[in-house]
Amino acid sequence: GRQARNKGGGKRKKTSWCIQTCVELDHGGRISANKLQQGVAETDVAQIMASLVDELRHWVDLGVAFDECTADQLLVCMALSPHPSTIVVPAKELWSSKHLSTAAEVISMVHPSVSFTFEDTGPGLLRLACSGGNISGEEGEERDPCHSPPAGSPLTSGR
Repeated sequence: GRQARNKGGGKRKKTSWCIQTCVELDHGGRISANKLQQGVAETDVAQIMASLVDELRHWVDLGVAFDECTADQLLVCMALSPHPSTIVVPAKELWSSKHLSTAAEVISMVHPSVSFTFEDTGPGLLRLACSGGNISGEEGEERDPCHSPPAGSPLTSGR
């Protein structure tokens, strides 16, 4: 292919790269890793990709079921369940943000019957457990959890 050249010489242009990689595990779990690098020469992209593969390999070796970004999307499903559920996620020091713990706190505030706990299960791992709040309603009870929070919820106080 053609090489990008700067106006003043024959050097390659440095560009920004965003690379995301995802692995689907045998049990159906998915973990992903991504990097955004600015001012990177095209020849350095292989090194960035290799570091992402190493990161994913490390998480698989630890026994992580879901990365933090996938796990935060599962919190609502866990809360809707009438039964307790658990997943294994990377330890907090490996998270890129506090989004997962914040999402768990918000769900528990809106639906007090739901509680999430994070238990350290070894180096690099946390077990994320949900009590299961059955926020979709008890048997025979029709309730939309997004529009009619349970009594005692911060969203219903003051009405």
